[in-house]
Amino acid sequence: MGTYTKIKVIMLYTLNNAEYLAYMNSVLALLPPPLGGEEDRPDELSLDEEVQASGAPDIGLSKEFVNAMEKDVLALADVVDESRISQETEKAELHEKNRDNLVVYITTRISRAGTERDAGKYLYKVIKPYIGIARLPVAQESAKIQGLLIDLRKDENISYVETLGLAAYLDELEKENNAYISLTSQRTQNRAAT
Repeated sequence: MGTYTKIKVIMLYTLNNAEYLAYMNSVLALLPPPLGGEEDRPDELSLDEEVQASGAPDIGLSKEFVNAMEKDVLALADVVDESRISQETEKAELHEKNRDNLVVYITTRISRAGTERDAGKYLYKVIKPYIGIARLPVAQESAKIQGLLIDLRKDENISYVETLGLAAYLDELEKENNAYISLTSQRTQNRAAT
C-alpha cells in the first residue's frame, strides 16, 4: 500500500464561492461511478486491490447520493457568480434621491420661514427633530419620513402647512417614500426567493 495523507482539519469556510465550487468538483471527480444499489456494496473495502484494478475504490455510495451531489454542484455552479444587483435598485435609488430632496426642501422652507411668518415659527418646533433625516440610513429615513408626514398633517398644523404652500410637497414626499418602501420590500422578497 502507498502512503496516504490524513487531513485532520479542512477550513472550507475560508473559501469563496468559486473556490468552493472548484473543491466540490474535485471531490465529485474523485468519486467512482456507483455500480448500482445496496447489493453491489462490497463486504470489505480493499483499497490496494481496487485501486490497482480500476483506479478508484467503490466506497459504497449509492447512485442516488452521487446523482444528488452532482445536481447540487450544478446548482452551485449556476449561482456562484450570479449578480446580486437587483432590478429594483436603480428605481429605488431614484425614489431615495427624490425623497431626500423633498425632505430637505420642506425642512429648509419651514426653517427659513421661521423668521418671516408665524407659520414658520410654529412648524419649526414640529420639524426640529426631523432636520437632517436625509442623511440617516434608509430604513430609519423611511420611518422618520412617515413620522414627519403624520406630524405635519395633524389638525393643529394643517393651516400652517397651507400658509407655507407645502401640502403638494407633502403629498409628493409620501408618494416617493411609499414607492421606495414598496421597491425595497419587493427586492427583499425577490432575494429571499432566489
